[in-house]
Amino acid sequence: RCVATAEEGGAGERCGWAGPLTDYPLHLKRCEFVRVECSFVGCSHVCRRTEMARHQENCEHRPLPCRFCGAVLPPQELKVHIEEACPEAPVPCLLACCGCEVRPRRREQADHQFRAADSHAALISTLSARVAAIAEPTDWILDEAQAVGVLTRMLEAAIDEVSRNSLTAQG
Repeated sequence: RCVATAEEGGAGERCGWAGPLTDYPLHLKRCEFVRVECSFVGCSHVCRRTEMARHQENCEHRPLPCRFCGAVLPPQELKVHIEEACPEAPVPCLLACCGCEVRPRRREQADHQFRAADSHAALISTLSARVAAIAEPTDWILDEAQAVGVLTRMLEAAIDEVSRNSLTAQG
């Protein structure tokens, strides 16, 4: 006889299976009263085998597909996958700090660098000129507050120019 019950400490509902002892291991693999643990990584939920499918439909540990490449991963790994490894995830250009606003797929980053070499050179040239202009000493700055204001305006102008050049290069 099968000794599985509906719930531990419950109403005592029991499996009615009876058969040869040699068939018992096979029966236990199918018995609806056997309590099983969720198979999703990180989940320790235990319930009757017949209730497991319903639990797994809503389990917070249920593996999810990556919205970019479709790889199915546990939720705790999905964010890291997208941020660090997914070949299809859009990532900032390596020269984003210089003003390139293109977001190629991770696997296309090297190709983007090759195709955008001219526009990247223009961005770097513009920034280099602005930095050189900011770094040059000027006799006409009378005090520190005025110097900060001048430098701020020059930096804003450089950012505006880089943005315009980036849009022109992409268009």
